[in-house]
Amino acid sequence: MTAEKIKRTVAGCFRLLLLILRYVAAPLVSFVISFAAVVAGGVFIGSLRLGQVGFTLLCGVVGFCGVIAGTRILPPVSRRFGSIGLLFLGLIYFWNFVADWGNQITDEGKVINIDKLWVMRTIFLALGGALATVVVWKWSSWNKSLEPAACPSSIDC
Repeated sequence: MTAEKIKRTVAGCFRLLLLILRYVAAPLVSFVISFAAVVAGGVFIGSLRLGQVGFTLLCGVVGFCGVIAGTRILPPVSRRFGSIGLLFLGLIYFWNFVADWGNQITDEGKVINIDKLWVMRTIFLALGGALATVVVWKWSSWNKSLEPAACPSSIDC
């Protein structure tokens, strides 16, 4: 093996490693940005005293921010389907680890079922993420229309 072949092999391995890291980093970035949106939005909603309605609407903003931020990490070729993947990963995480299903006891000692509230929040999270997915799909098609047309081989462009 020549030195040139070794350099090309190392460069190819390095590019592959960076590509894999981008696919691993996208859900992590999406999670961090979503968490930051929850904290910032929670402070804002708490200061306005919007209560449960405000936090339900915040779920839509969190879904939008998480999908957009995670998608921007991915390579341009895989952003469209990556946005769908990030949407489903976020919904699965929210459904299994964030939502508090079942009965809760109020301050007065009454038992209430809050499943409908968490279903509504999940729907708003899905709508925000779906809106971000639509934006990514439109954004990708808009960027493709701006690319210069390929020059025929007989004409020097």
